[in-house]
Amino acid sequence: MRLLLIILLNFCFLFEVLGQPNQADLECRLYQTYVNDEMQRWPAIIQEMESMKDSSVVWQKEILLARYGVAGFYLGNRLEDEARDELEKAFVQLEKLRTKYPDVAAFYCLDACFHSYQIALSMVQAPILYPKHQSAIRKAQKLSEDEPLLWFEKANMLFYKPRLLGRDKEKAIEYYQKSLELLHRQEVGDCDWFEMMVQLFLLKAYFENEDEVQFHSLLAKLRVEHGELSWIRKFLDSRVVD
Repeated sequence: MRLLLIILLNFCFLFEVLGQPNQADLECRLYQTYVNDEMQRWPAIIQEMESMKDSSVVWQKEILLARYGVAGFYLGNRLEDEARDELEKAFVQLEKLRTKYPDVAAFYCLDACFHSYQIALSMVQAPILYPKHQSAIRKAQKLSEDEPLLWFEKANMLFYKPRLLGRDKEKAIEYYQKSLELLHRQEVGDCDWFEMMVQLFLLKAYFENEDEVQFHSLLAKLRVEHGELSWIRKFLDSRVVD
C-alpha cells in the first residue's frame, strides 16, 4: 500500500510538471496569436507568464514587452479603458524593476514606451508626460546604446510626433532599421514576436512615406517568414494617435 501511494504521488507530481507550459511555450503562444490576429488572448497568457515567479531581467522584460503589445492592441481598437488598465499595471511593475535593476536600459526604454501610450490617450497631458518620456530615453541611452528598444521608441517618436515639433520620417526609418539590426545580433528563438512587430512598424513607415519599393520588399519578406498575414491592411490603416 505504501509503495502504491508513493507511485501515485510521483505520478501526480510528474503530471503536474508536464502539464505546465514552460517559458518557450508561452513565448511561442504570444507569437502565434500575434500572427493569427488573436491578441485578445494575450492577457491570459501574460497571467501565465507572471505565475512562473521568475524575477530575472530577461523574463520580466518579456512580460513588460507583452504588456506593451497588448496595450497597443487596445489603443488600435479604441479600447481606451482597457489600455489604461494595462498601463497602470505596467508602471507598477516598472517601478519595482527599476529599483531592483537600476542599470538595465530596457526598463527605461519601456518606461518611455508606456509614456508614449499615455500621451496617445491624452494629448492635453503631453506637456507633462513628454519630459518624462525624454528623461527615460536619455537614461536608457546613457546606460546602453545597444538596446533595440531604445531605437524602436526613438523611431516611433520621430515618426508620429507633429511636424512642428520635429517629425522626421527618414530618420525614424533609420532608427527602425537600427533596432532590427541590433535584434539580429542577439540570440533569439523562432517565436520572437517583438522582432516581427518592429518589422511591421518599419513596413508601416514605408507605407506612410510612400516608399513602394521598400514596402513591397519587406511585405514579401514578412509573408515568407510569418505567413499570409491577412490582417495587414487593417494594421496599416490603424491609428494610435489621431
